[in-house]
Amino acid sequence: MDHQPADLKQGDAQQGLKEEPKAETAKAEEVKTEPKKFALNLEQTLKSVSDLHRLSIQRLALIARIKTLEEFEVKLVEENDELESNPYQGCKLIIEDDKRRQFVTNTPNLIRMVSQFIFDACHDKLAEIEANIVFPNA
Repeated sequence: MDHQPADLKQGDAQQGLKEEPKAETAKAEEVKTEPKKFALNLEQTLKSVSDLHRLSIQRLALIARIKTLEEFEVKLVEENDELESNPYQGCKLIIEDDKRRQFVTNTPNLIRMVSQFIFDACHDKLAEIEANIVFPNA
């Protein structure tokens, strides 16, 4: 015969019952946290390939635009008179719409700011596109 009071035995039994639901809850949480990967069907695969191709074309266009702007600025600096502090001195910025209306400025500082904005925007967009070029289920 056991020399422990009956109340403790019931308490131990109740603790054992209380621990079982915790174990089941922990197992259920483990199952929930694992992401399920589904195999793509043919249509989904072709759509993913098409999307990746489109992103790749956008990426190449941005790289070409950035390179063109960099080459333009390098030539400006090389050909710039050393006495001038702004290589955009003598440049003209023209914005034209489809009805041939124009905005034209010769202000070197404004042109420099627009050029820098375009350069930064292209780099930001390039980073965004490159972040989205991922293989599905990879």
